Amino acid sequence: MEEHYRVTVNGELKDEGSIELPIDGQQVTTHYIAAGYDPNDQTTLLNVTIETGRKHQIRRHLAAIGYPLAGDPRYGDDDRRDMNLIARQLAFSCPTTSQWVVFSVPLQLMDV
Repeated sequence: MEEHYRVTVNGELKDEGSIELPIDGQQVTTHYIAAGYDPNDQTTLLNVTIETGRKHQIRRHLAAIGYPLAGDPRYGDDDRRDMNLIARQLAFSCPTTSQWVVFSVPLQLMDV
């Protein structure tokens, strides 16, 4: 399974990186690439890919490195807006046909 997300975090996070921290006793990895910084809101838009799927993995990992999701009531302290965490592409092997299936949202629809 492949999971790709688009998130907004508080602060200016530059470039790209990987977060490898255990969650619930299991080593998990989150990859991110900065897609843009908004100096008015002081937030950064990220493209995120996860190798695993632990509960709240993206939220927990980004908060752990000091960049909680904007509006995250659980792992951050920002209540300025709704939390911006969008699944932009999910892909998996169909269990009945074994064909690779991809579901994606065009980026222009996510900016509405």
